[in-house]
Amino acid sequence: MGRTVKLIVFCLLFAFGIGTGYPETTTPQKQRLTILKNKITYLKSKLTSEKKQKDQLNTELRNTEIKIGRINSELRTLEKRLRNQQQKLSILQHQTSDAQDHLEEQQQTIAKQIRIAYMMNRQNPIKLILNQQAPDKMSRSLIYFSYFNQQRQDLITELNHQIAELESEKHSIRKEKIQLNRLQQAQQDQQKNLKNSNHKREALIKKIDSHIQKHSSELTQLEEDKKQLEKIFAQIAKQSQPIHRQRSFRKMRQFLPWPMKGHVTHHFGTAIAHSDLSWNGILIKAPEGDPVHGIYPGKVAFADWLKGFGELVIIDHGGGFMTLYGRNRQIYKKVGDSVKANEIIAEAGNSGGFKESGLYFEIRYNGQPLNPEKWLKKHG
Repeated sequence: MGRTVKLIVFCLLFAFGIGTGYPETTTPQKQRLTILKNKITYLKSKLTSEKKQKDQLNTELRNTEIKIGRINSELRTLEKRLRNQQQKLSILQHQTSDAQDHLEEQQQTIAKQIRIAYMMNRQNPIKLILNQQAPDKMSRSLIYFSYFNQQRQDLITELNHQIAELESEKHSIRKEKIQLNRLQQAQQDQQKNLKNSNHKREALIKKIDSHIQKHSSELTQLEEDKKQLEKIFAQIAKQSQPIHRQRSFRKMRQFLPWPMKGHVTHHFGTAIAHSDLSWNGILIKAPEGDPVHGIYPGKVAFADWLKGFGELVIIDHGGGFMTLYGRNRQIYKKVGDSVKANEIIAEAGNSGGFKESGLYFEIRYNGQPLNPEKWLKKHG
């Protein structure tokens, strides 16, 4: 788009230049060219303004997506804490139930012994003599009963204390769970609001893109309307195709695993719509949140939001080889982290203002892009 504007302006300057080797234009042609130049200046100003607005929206989009990523990380931590608290609560429930069962068992035993002692005390001396029950033996039995009852009473006191502590701990855990649930709900609400803001920004970016394309088409139409400049435009508009040097990735060529499962919707080297550029990598379509894996051991050289790539991870594999993973929803690694082959490093997404969810993936050698599909295994 910007290149088209520059080409048109260059052609106008070239057409008005002195000693260019082209015949002088007639007065009507000069008038038409002046009108064309004024229109181009106006459209160029509009394009600059719209691109500046788009850059601002991209900055806001970047900040919002970074916040969403942070909230996603905090939500995962909260969910883990809630699971741990629920496990603790379940264990305490079992412990409390066991303690209550033990308490009931001891209470029943004491009640039984009290009844026996009571019955023994009611026996009169004549009945004891007829039963040949010695008084001292009777006394010892009552002492034993009293001793055992005291032990069980102490145990009951200890069990009651233990149950009280368990109930207190359960109350604390329930209270903390309520606080965690409230915090989780607040963060989910904030996440929802941020996503809504992102959708609005994406809609604005889409609208601005539409305007930019429209104005670019108008510039192209103005170019076509001036037949006397067709030959010059044709000569200048010739573009040289970029040459990508293909080099093997040591012995790993065609043996590297795919960074994630999914269908490749854009292939290396194909033209990018509405531009003079081509794809330096591949785009793998996949649901938002699907795991993204590092394809080879290395160290994280970049992990941040970057215009055109969204949440981006770059892994340095040494020897000039690097892999790029863009458009992620969430990054798990930070700069300096080591990465193993097939280790999960991020979640697929559409950060950067893109419509479709997936992963943008590149392989580079000394800064030059290589065709990933010639490196990866045949069956992804």
